[in-house]
Amino acid sequence: MTPIEAPNLNTPVRQRADISPTSINFSPSTCYDTVISAVVGKGKVKAEFCFYKELLSYHSSYFHAALNSRIAEGLSGVVHLPEDDVEVFQAFYY
Repeated sequence: MTPIEAPNLNTPVRQRADISPTSINFSPSTCYDTVISAVVGKGKVKAEFCFYKELLSYHSSYFHAALNSRIAEGLSGVVHLPEDDVEVFQAFYY
C-alpha cells in the first residue's frame, strides 16, 4: 500500500489540485430569505446577532433542529444562548 501524499497547504488555493469549484459545498441561493436573531450571553454581558435562518440551518444541525420546530425558537425566530460567551461568539460571527 502506498502512502497518500498530503496537499501542500502553502500553495495558493487557485493552484491546488485538490480544490475545485465543484468540490466546495456552497449554500443554495434559497438560504438568504428569513432573518433570525441569536441572543448570546446573560445579564449585562449580552449581545444580539442576526443570521439568515436557512443559512444557519443549512450548516448547523443544532440550529436546524431549533429553528425548524414548534418550540419557542422555531416559533419566535429568536435563539437564546445564555451560557455562551459574547466575545467567542463574536469571533465566530465576524
